[in-house]
Amino acid sequence: MKGKLFILFAMFGTGLSGKAQTNENDSIMTRNDLTENKLNALESIAKGVRNGYLFIENGVVKGYKDIENRVVKGFTAVTDGITLKLFGRDGETMEETKERLNAQMQSVNNHSREIVEKDRKATEEKQKNVRIK
Repeated sequence: MKGKLFILFAMFGTGLSGKAQTNENDSIMTRNDLTENKLNALESIAKGVRNGYLFIENGVVKGYKDIENRVVKGFTAVTDGITLKLFGRDGETMEETKERLNAQMQSVNNHSREIVEKDRKATEEKQKNVRIK
């Protein structure tokens, strides 16, 4: 990080010194020339600052994405290991375990839907009977 900051300040200083130098042959400068040189120097500073900011921003984003990817891979490896250890059967691969568990979950969900639908119909029937009486 210190190296990157040093490079940033070096770029900034180079931009300043390059624009701040004047030609010795031009001993008399007009007011417009001074204003133009100041504007050029300010533009150079702004460009250096912008480039430095973009350099730092790209480094931070790249570092964050790298950390994020490593954390996700680590979490996936841990959860896969736990799933296989707790729910896996002898000789079963991780994919086979996940497929079996998903099939069981789908079966439970379907059964639950059937029970809920049956209870809903029974409740509606009871409501009709109460309204008739």
